[in-house]
Amino acid sequence: MNGGMNPRDRYYAEMKAAEDRRREAQRRAEIERERRAREEERRRREAERQRAIQRERMRRKKQRRIFLRRFLVFLFFSAIILAIVFAVTVISFRMKPNLGTDTSEYKIVYGEDDDSVTERVSSAKFERDGVRYVNYTSLSSYLSMSVMAKDGVYSFIIPESGETVTFTNNSADADVNGSSVRLDGASLYENGDVWTPLSFVTRYMTGVKVTTDDEKHTVTFVVDGKVGFTNKKVETLPHYGETEGDDTTDAGTDTPPEDEIPAVEFKSDLSAYKQYMNPTGEERDAYLILVNTKHTIGEDYAPTDLVDIKNTRTDRGARQMREVAEKALEAMFIELFANGYDGNGPSGYPVSVMSAYRSYKEQVSLFNSYVDREMRDDPSLSRAQAEKITSTYSAPPGTSEHQTGLCVDMHNMPSAQKAFADQPAYEWLRDNSWKFGFILRFPEDKQDITGITFEPWHYRYVGRYHAYKIWSSGMCLEEYVEAMENNGAAG
Repeated sequence: MNGGMNPRDRYYAEMKAAEDRRREAQRRAEIERERRAREEERRRREAERQRAIQRERMRRKKQRRIFLRRFLVFLFFSAIILAIVFAVTVISFRMKPNLGTDTSEYKIVYGEDDDSVTERVSSAKFERDGVRYVNYTSLSSYLSMSVMAKDGVYSFIIPESGETVTFTNNSADADVNGSSVRLDGASLYENGDVWTPLSFVTRYMTGVKVTTDDEKHTVTFVVDGKVGFTNKKVETLPHYGETEGDDTTDAGTDTPPEDEIPAVEFKSDLSAYKQYMNPTGEERDAYLILVNTKHTIGEDYAPTDLVDIKNTRTDRGARQMREVAEKALEAMFIELFANGYDGNGPSGYPVSVMSAYRSYKEQVSLFNSYVDREMRDDPSLSRAQAEKITSTYSAPPGTSEHQTGLCVDMHNMPSAQKAFADQPAYEWLRDNSWKFGFILRFPEDKQDITGITFEPWHYRYVGRYHAYKIWSSGMCLEEYVEAMENNGAAG
């Protein structure tokens, strides 16, 4: 076809064709570059998208962790708040209504029916610092008692018997028929009247029935027998003895009348336990064993008459005491339950024994475990410092009276807690354990003497004679033993 073209035209045609091929190649290369650029941009955007997705995932994961932590913190504080609300609710149900406020009143009734006399007192006067008070001047008037006052000392006398109680203003000590007793609070003289703890009437007076109705804010006093005091006058008692049904003990004519202890009565027949609750003769003083940091006990000491305690807590192995103490404890539980204190406590079981006899080796293990706990809680403590702290609530080996087999820890709480002191069963044990030969070993106001903080669960057997004297005098065991030694009466 080009054969007819002259060489010049053919040359230009070939040059044009070559140029066209070059341009086509350039066009295709440009298209390829653009394709590759678009692919690279697509890949870059995809990678960026994937990184964004990963960042979002990490952000959401972090948010979930933060939310979970905040939710757990919320649950923790919610649980604390609910626990506080529950505790406050329980306490509010258990507390006596409207006590300690000037706006509420208590109606105090002396006598029954038409012969009664009524007075009203503010709750702030009726209850002070947790102690309930009675206007003893008004009560003595109802009981036809005589009163003598001089320099802040007030004596109330029962004319028929000559029995006397003396209160001193702002003092927690009172004198009943010549014997000193410790009150739950200080007596007070206000506006011509003597106010003293209500527990004095229930604890030390006979022939006066006291009924308290907290719902109606009413306290009623009624004479239901011969009015007197549990601490009798010496001259009215010809001999030493006591009566609890047919349980009469006579210590013999050689026992002085000032050793008299009051008569006790039980709802249960405890005649079989008489010798254990109230040992006499040579056995009377046999259990006044004082063990503390100053009076230690040997590593090899172990009682030979240990027996299992019947009322040990069900989730623990059998606990043991010396037989005389265990039998007296058994009688105390029988009477405790007979008085209605047999319901389940906060821990889900009635009052029962947590601990009793512990050997020297067991005390070593227990004491060291408490020391280790103190050091874990506060790593800055040295072992000597931790031992000093531990010794305020757990006796070092050789200084624990648990080794004597004469003491017992008992309560109705999940564990040994001072909150047991708020339980009605504790009040009964505090006021009645002496009848069975036991004392509250570590009272609330005696830590400076005993070296041990208040333990409302810890009771010690000494026999009824000494238990009554310790309880009625307000002494702790250390004070009582020292007083006996000073008076030359030990043994």
